[in-house]
Amino acid sequence: MADNDILVSEQQIRMEDIAAQYRRGPLTPFAIDRNTFLQLGVGDALPQPVGANTNWERGFVPLHAADPDPVRLYALNGTIGTTPSQPSFTWKLTVPKPVDVYAGEDILYGAVIAQHNNASQVSSVIAGRDIIRPQIAFLGEGALWVEAGRNLTFVAGEGILSRGGIMSTGNVLVANFGEARKGTDIDTPNLALPDKGGDINMIAGTAGGADYAGFADLYLDPRNASDPAFPLSYPANAGKVVRTYEKELGEFLKGLSYEDRPASERRALFAALPSSPSRRSCRKCCSPS
Repeated sequence: MADNDILVSEQQIRMEDIAAQYRRGPLTPFAIDRNTFLQLGVGDALPQPVGANTNWERGFVPLHAADPDPVRLYALNGTIGTTPSQPSFTWKLTVPKPVDVYAGEDILYGAVIAQHNNASQVSSVIAGRDIIRPQIAFLGEGALWVEAGRNLTFVAGEGILSRGGIMSTGNVLVANFGEARKGTDIDTPNLALPDKGGDINMIAGTAGGADYAGFADLYLDPRNASDPAFPLSYPANAGKVVRTYEKELGEFLKGLSYEDRPASERRALFAALPSSPSRRSCRKCCSPS
């Protein structure tokens, strides 16, 4: 966390997720044969290939499965980017858990790779001003929230595509994305994760504020549904909307493990959610099915 800028020189911040049984050190003897076989233990222990049988040393339960905290990178009143001598180089953040990246001003030329270890997790990348040339990917389910107070800018050839600038990659980090370790991360599945992707939510121009609470009050209350027999201009439909989204709200809350909650409690439950999930619900409710 910094009060002003976080500026790096084409560096990477990386958190590993090597399972305990595969960590190497003086108390855990090992040997490597051309980086192809990992000899665990001593004596008659057989060599194990570095590959799917160990999930590339991750094990088969995500290391941070029970960890509720994201990795946080905050420049409260400044910019996250590279040094002035290398303004267009890419800084990189790669972690095996959700991320919460925030800059009061800009986020410039960043490559962020996160991992969601259950379907309720959310990563966020938020700038008070501009997000320029982002490369953001997440493995696993859940959702990604990207918000720019002013502009969200891509360059030619990049975008929200199968191999573009912002991606949900299921359980595989695809080749040529951001910061991938050659021969290790590229097109290598994480077998501890389901082969499913998640949602990507993006919004720009929010520096003046976005009235999520007002949206929820209007569109998540079935009493505000208009009478379809008359146009919205009809006096009885004053202040009404074409449709409300209480059914979609129920499905969204169910996805957060709030099953069996009566309809009368759902809006209050929504209002009590942290900001990222509640914002995501507002967008998801109005998305085409």
